[in-house]
Amino acid sequence: MLLTSLTVVFMPRLASAKNRTAVGARLREGFAYFRSRPDLQRLAFAVALYNLGAGALEPTLLTVGATQWNWSSSALGIAVSCGAVAAAVTPPHAMAGERSAS
Repeated sequence: MLLTSLTVVFMPRLASAKNRTAVGARLREGFAYFRSRPDLQRLAFAVALYNLGAGALEPTLLTVGATQWNWSSSALGIAVSCGAVAAAVTPPHAMAGERSAS
C-alpha cells in the first residue's frame, strides 16, 4: 500500500485539462476501432469460447480430485502446479499442433 501511495504522489501531472477526453468518448472510439477490425472480433470470439470451457477445468479437477478420488490438498496442489509448469515450458507451436522440423 505504501508503494502504491508513493507512486500516486510522484506521478507526473497532466499539462492541461484540454488533453483530457471524456471516458465515454474514449470508449466509443475503442468500440468503433474494434468493430472496424474483423480479425479482432474473430479473436475475441475465439477467446470467449475457449474461456467458457477452460475456466471450468481447474475447479472441476479440484472438486473431483477431492471428492471422488480422495486426493489430499497437497496432491491437488502438485497436480495443478505440474499443469502450470507444463503450460509454461511447452512451446507455443507444440500446442497449436505443428510438428517441429527435426
